[in-house]
Amino acid sequence: MPQPSQNPPGGESPEEKTLVRGADGTLYSLTKNHPPMRLTEEESEIISQIIDETEEELARRINEAIPRIAPNCTRNARVILPEVFMD
Repeated sequence: MPQPSQNPPGGESPEEKTLVRGADGTLYSLTKNHPPMRLTEEESEIISQIIDETEEELARRINEAIPRIAPNCTRNARVILPEVFMD
């Protein structure tokens, strides 16, 4: 009996995509075999919110794990997306 595909119909698995920020600040999804795909404003806002929450969670977890680290060391923790230059 054939096994069901783990990829979405007509799409690539999430592992094959990379999220990057263009030189213009716009977020793009990159794959090996397709041109860069610009994210919508709504998608970009969702990603930005996730990054903000992740930075806060990272700082909180560091403070809990190692309380002796100065708070401003963890408040400066940043989650970044690689920036790429596209023609």
